[in-house]
Amino acid sequence: MAKVKKSLPILLVLSIVGSAPQLYSQGTSMEGITNSASFGITYGTMHSAFKKDLKFDVGVEMVVDAAVDMLKGSVEEAPRLQMNPRLFIDAVVSGVELSITENSKAVDLQAREEKILYDRVMSALREQIALMGSVALDTTQPPVEPPSPPVEQPELPVAPPVEPPQPEPEPEKPPRPVIPRRTDGYYLNTFLHFGFADEAGFAGPNNTRVEIDPGTTWGYGLAVGLHRSEDTRVELEASWKGSSAKANTKGASDLEIGYYSLMINAYKEYEAPFVDNLDVFAGLGLGWSVASLDGDVSDYSVFGNIPESGDLSFAYQFIFGADYQITDRLSAILAYRLFNTASFNGYNPDVVHLIEMAIRMEL
Repeated sequence: MAKVKKSLPILLVLSIVGSAPQLYSQGTSMEGITNSASFGITYGTMHSAFKKDLKFDVGVEMVVDAAVDMLKGSVEEAPRLQMNPRLFIDAVVSGVELSITENSKAVDLQAREEKILYDRVMSALREQIALMGSVALDTTQPPVEPPSPPVEQPELPVAPPVEPPQPEPEPEKPPRPVIPRRTDGYYLNTFLHFGFADEAGFAGPNNTRVEIDPGTTWGYGLAVGLHRSEDTRVELEASWKGSSAKANTKGASDLEIGYYSLMINAYKEYEAPFVDNLDVFAGLGLGWSVASLDGDVSDYSVFGNIPESGDLSFAYQFIFGADYQITDRLSAILAYRLFNTASFNGYNPDVVHLIEMAIRMEL
């Protein structure tokens, strides 16, 4: 069944070319007929591929196969018509190219998807022309001799002109395909981050103020998200971050800061110029954090108990970064995150600056 479907464009082109005198006026050239046929068949294949419930990659392959089959069938038909195959090659290529650029919106392709389709089809046609080599470039139509002037003596036969051999063009290396952005569907995001925070104050015993140095902060988390459109997404994030802290007073020991956070994040993405498959993004997150500051300071018992019994505090964060699509389902992310909460356990924290590395997997 696959072979029958694949040969359909060839049969259509041959039937159109073979019945050209009945379908077109006498003034219509064969290359014009081939060009129109290529335009129409390409549009019909695009309509069948992208108006149906098919994956985008499958639809692209259908159009590529149809274009290559039209090219091969037209060149094979040229000797029977005693015509130069080069005329058919140019007619097919221009017809396919024009059909893709004019009909992409009619079959609901986005600009990025149209570029992928155009690059794949044109690359396949160039490769097929290179495989044909000099056979496709030779002139099969016999040269037309000019009328001989009337002379009494018969002229010697004129040898047909011999064209120099044409060098075979080297096939171009196809570029890395552009991966279309997701416009819907869920994804899973896992990340690690590390950073620091400036010193902040803790209200100690007897109305004293203790300066706390949070030290190096590190953490990890997991998020489940949803693509809302081509450039927006939202996600629910659960994370932990913490550090071993120091104080500027004697008798302070075993100081630990921890945050267990549940955040809702919203992102806006922008396509990076000059680099395919690279996007930059900005995000805002709001939520709640179970925050704790534990340890001993002089005779002041402890700041709090274990992190699970810390204060529930309002939390917010800003996220900026870039993600690179490795495949259609996997992306690598590098980002900067600014995180902070309201005061807890008598501690008024400063913002935490974090560098983040993440992997996103489309579900």
